[in-house]
Amino acid sequence: VVYAGTTGVGLWRSADAGRSWSQRGLVGRKVISLAIGPVAPATLFAATDGGVFRSADAGRTWRRVRGAPAAAAVAIAPSSPRIVYAASLEGGFYRSSDGGRSFRPTRAKVRLGTRSLAVSALNPRTLWAGTRFGVTVSRDGGDTWKDTRGVPTHADTFAIAFDPRRPRTMYAALDA
Repeated sequence: VVYAGTTGVGLWRSADAGRSWSQRGLVGRKVISLAIGPVAPATLFAATDGGVFRSADAGRTWRRVRGAPAAAAVAIAPSSPRIVYAASLEGGFYRSSDGGRSFRPTRAKVRLGTRSLAVSALNPRTLWAGTRFGVTVSRDGGDTWKDTRGVPTHADTFAIAFDPRRPRTMYAALDA
């Protein structure tokens, strides 16, 4: 199954490797980021310019999540799917411990320009944020953040992902 978020025409789904597509709601929203449940793949989270939305039925219906901001990125902890994180378009950072039914702000501010989030499969409190200024890491569930070494601090990092077979390997797509 392939999903594609768009600007204004919602979320689209293909079950045949992209040969055909069906519209899955969120029309009128800018779908910036999408997270798919690691245990229940019908559970989706969409980070949009109008907040974070949750679907429990592969995108057939959506509900705006209470307490979630207009968001640039959303990620689910692979080892603990009840933990979901969201980065605000305004620079704040939010965490859910109830499977994404509600969010609360963390104590820290993430730099403006967060582009993506990835949660470690080894520890649900360790997550990485790709920003306009490089990669930052939190080892306490988003309460504090530190810049990482080895990635240029001026690099616009627009995607981060962990290798599912090698959970200690992370990939980052950047424009340096």
